[in-house]
Amino acid sequence: MPPRSGWPPRRRPEGRGDEHGPAIPAPRGALCFTQVEDGGPEANMAPVIPDPRHLPDDRLLAAYRATRYRVSAPGRDLLLAVDRYDEQLAKLLREAWVDSAALITAWNPRSQQQETERNRALQDQLVRELQAAGHPCLPGRNEAPIDDPEDWNEDSVLALDISLEEARAIAARYGQHAFLWIDKEATPRLVLTAA
Repeated sequence: MPPRSGWPPRRRPEGRGDEHGPAIPAPRGALCFTQVEDGGPEANMAPVIPDPRHLPDDRLLAAYRATRYRVSAPGRDLLLAVDRYDEQLAKLLREAWVDSAALITAWNPRSQQQETERNRALQDQLVRELQAAGHPCLPGRNEAPIDDPEDWNEDSVLALDISLEEARAIAARYGQHAFLWIDKEATPRLVLTAA
């Protein structure tokens, strides 16, 4: 999943300067999850009533925080961690002239293990949706923590120039409990779709 057209994906209009808008706080919103039917990449993605049994528990939240988040950027790979500033990420945002990004996966909706083909189809659908909405995308990979006895990983995507509200809605539509939100401070934050 290469960048859409060269790098950086777009330039700030002349005369706008290098100022950034204010960081967007994570609003408290309604719970929203996704019904994913077994119909391939064009599956029904209609929202359904949230089920509190599917909210992440403390163990799952700890796993999200310990996950290694990799992003393949032009000329460099980034290894991101929750709540830790990353200079290379800050540089990437500056080069792309964007103030925000979100790292989202479509793998294993509601943290329920899926077949690899199903996960790949959902991920491809997610990337197409983000690109169609005008968000430059970079491939990512979420990996098990170093001390995790299971060696799991899943594809993800870093969507640039996306609002917090849009990222939350998309992650929820794909049945994700959480995603990483990045603003101009270049410090990935774990955001719950049910927060």
